[in-house]
Amino acid sequence: MSNVPIVTIDSMVFIYLFEEDPRYIEKIKHFFEQMEKGKLNAITSMITPLEVLSAPRLEKDIEKTLAFTRFFQKTPNLTIYPIDWEIAQKASEIRRQNRYLKTPDSIQIATALIYNSKIFITNDQKLKNIKIESLKIILVDEIGKLNIE
Repeated sequence: MSNVPIVTIDSMVFIYLFEEDPRYIEKIKHFFEQMEKGKLNAITSMITPLEVLSAPRLEKDIEKTLAFTRFFQKTPNLTIYPIDWEIAQKASEIRRQNRYLKTPDSIQIATALIYNSKIFITNDQKLKNIKIESLKIILVDEIGKLNIE
C-alpha cells in the first residue's frame, strides 16, 4: 500500500461529482472509481464537507444532504482531516507567502503538505500559480495525466 499515491482533493471537485457537472463528470467519476479500488488514497480537509454541505440548494433537500454526508463518511480510501493547530500554522504560513490566497484554499494546501500528499487536484486556476516544490497542483482537466489505473 505504501506505493499508492496520496492525492488531495479540493472542494470543487466534490461539487462537480455530486452535481454531475457535464464538463467534468467522466474524468471525475473515473478518478473516484480508481480511488475506491485502492489505486490511490484521497485526502481533503474538513473545509470540504463544510463548503459542500452549506450549499443553499441543500436546505430543502435533506435526502441529498444525507447522501453527501454518507459519501464523506463511508467512501473507501478517502480521509477527511480536521483542522488542528498544525494545519492552522501551516495555512497561516502559506497565506503570508501568497497574499491573494483565501483561508479555505490555504487550509486545503496545508492539509496536503502536512499529510504528505504530492498532488493537489483543484479547478481553481489561481492555485496553479502557487510555487510549492513538494506539491504538484493540477486542474480537473489534467486528471488523466495522473495515469492511475
